Amino acid sequence: MGVRIKFLQLFSALLTIMMISSCSSDSSGARPGTEDPVQADVTQTSDGQAETEASLQTEPAMDSPTETELRTGEGMQPDPNDVARMPEQVPDLLQTGRNITDFVPEHWELMDSAELDYNQDGIPDYVGVLQYRPPNSENYGELPRILFAIYSEGAKQYRLDFQDANLIRTMSEGGIFGDPYLPLTAEKCAFTIHTYGGSAWRWSEDFTYIYKEGIWYLNRAEKTYGYGFYVTDYSLNDYETGIGIRKKRSSNFSDMELVLENAGETDMDDIDAYPFDLIYEVSLDAPPTLYQAGMRWWLAPDRMTEWRVDTIEIAGGIDLEPDQVQLPGENTVFKYNDEEYMLYHFFKEDRNKEYIVLYEIRDKKLSVLAAVEKDHFNEIVTLYQGKVYYSSYIKESDPGVVQTSPGVPEKQDDEEVGVRLHQVDKDGTQQVIFAYLPERKQSDDYPYYSLICEINGGVLVAEVYIGDEAHPFYKIDLESGDTQFMGQVPKK
Repeated sequence: MGVRIKFLQLFSALLTIMMISSCSSDSSGARPGTEDPVQADVTQTSDGQAETEASLQTEPAMDSPTETELRTGEGMQPDPNDVARMPEQVPDLLQTGRNITDFVPEHWELMDSAELDYNQDGIPDYVGVLQYRPPNSENYGELPRILFAIYSEGAKQYRLDFQDANLIRTMSEGGIFGDPYLPLTAEKCAFTIHTYGGSAWRWSEDFTYIYKEGIWYLNRAEKTYGYGFYVTDYSLNDYETGIGIRKKRSSNFSDMELVLENAGETDMDDIDAYPFDLIYEVSLDAPPTLYQAGMRWWLAPDRMTEWRVDTIEIAGGIDLEPDQVQLPGENTVFKYNDEEYMLYHFFKEDRNKEYIVLYEIRDKKLSVLAAVEKDHFNEIVTLYQGKVYYSSYIKESDPGVVQTSPGVPEKQDDEEVGVRLHQVDKDGTQQVIFAYLPERKQSDDYPYYSLICEINGGVLVAEVYIGDEAHPFYKIDLESGDTQFMGQVPKK
């Protein structure tokens, strides 16, 4: 493992140095708030729209966030009644200090720091990571860590630029390998977060943030996943070029064992030592700011403590009353989150349906967008440009389904024979944009189906997971609806 970790650190550090360009001397920091929210009671209006008592009161109209607010988070931090974006254990750091240790709160320690000069005044600036160390306690491994940066305002005077409690993995998130954290690397106006963890199946993450015109942006994101040094999934997002690269290998043990048995010593740190089954590029959207990256981190909802809901809207055709909607809370499993929206679903046993819910953070509004029969519902996939994507099973009993070749007897049970991808607007209107329904050759072999999707640049890439069978990949243009087969993994 040591060879692998050293390689990741050196490689990422070299890439950071190579990509660094000029940076501005402006400073900015976007920081979530910590106030306690309140829960409002739901009522029903005459036009059928569910609202709360709080939302019926006269309030100033709220403008949509500006482009600057979306980029920096400025003006988007919660008001005193808004969502608490930080747990109680995470303090607000001091705004100024004479050195980096002045920014360390009581019972916290500076576990790592790196020197850079992102405001280009010739005086060292710092990025650091704080770990909570409560006295007489061994439970700090579950608590968030604070990533922060300070910049110089002259000799022996520093100002806090930002603090974030989402982007640094906690001590308990590394699996059998233990703490996944690796030391920060930094150069000029950029720094990189490194992590490595897992057990037999291992993963690595390297995220580089760069300071441009007063804002921190995600500049490069590199991730690997695989069995030992055998990498099955490689992902690189290079926001300097606007291109993302994806590499896929078979995860079947028979294929992996063949490679592992014949691997040489030099192959362990070279992910390209053996060919990948599928390599493709994606066109990236605009780079997220550090604030946006923190809010989009998949563990970010765990940092939220309480919720406020002012309005509940239920899409037409859904037989559900506002007081039957399951509100979000600390036990809610969120399927998507960013700086504006959260997505989750809940099950109503008496109706045997899963309900897909969109929570709008700024407006404190819940929208029930879709109701799906329990045995058809597969998973919420993602949200992109205001549209929700979810997958559902195609069943033998569905109208028009022919699940076997002629002459092959039908299954007795209502089996899952394929999978669909749905696109849902915020008003609840939806359409199927992709369906995978293979002709089965054996009546006794129905694998588990699922969809793994990502969207970049208006193009959706869908991997159809089919158990131990080859996984086909498709590219779907969301504007034109054009669908192309890209290949499969394994290739043979």
